[in-house]
Amino acid sequence: MNKTILILIVAALFAQNIAAQIAPDSLGNRIPDFSYCGYQASNVPIPELPVKIIVPLTTGDATALIQDAVDQVAQLPLDKNGFRGAILLR
Repeated sequence: MNKTILILIVAALFAQNIAAQIAPDSLGNRIPDFSYCGYQASNVPIPELPVKIIVPLTTGDATALIQDAVDQVAQLPLDKNGFRGAILLR
C-alpha cells in the first residue's frame, strides 16, 4: 500500500475518533480534548530543574523583572539534558 494512502487512512480514522469524543450534547455544549496539551503531549513528566533566578513578589507590573530573568537564564549554558535552568516566580 502506498505510504500516502496509508497516512490518509490513519488521519481519517483519527479525525473520526476525535470528532466522536468532542461531539456536542443536545444543547450544543462540547468538552474539548485537552489531553495532549501538557509537556511533551503529557507523555513525559515535567523535568525538575535547578532554580537559577528568583523573581520576588512585587507590587505593580513585574514584566521587566520577569523579562530580565528570562534574558539572564537564556545566556546560561545548556546542561547535559539541554536545559538552562528554571526561574522561580514568588
